[in-house]
Amino acid sequence: MCKAYLDWIMKDDLLEEHELAPFADGKFSFKSPQATTFEKYIEHINNGITSESPMAIGMHPNTEIS
Repeated sequence: MCKAYLDWIMKDDLLEEHELAPFADGKFSFKSPQATTFEKYIEHINNGITSESPMAIGMHPNTEIS
């Protein structure tokens, strides 16, 4: 299963703002950052990722309701 995910995600266009949740049908967007320095990647991780969503892993948005 991990190999299948890595084969699907790890592509050259990953470094060109590749949409990492294309199955969300525009309801949720999570794009990879452009190719840059290590410091900019850390900044993107700390500041650019504002929220989590079950849609990021292909689940329905109501999944988080408990």
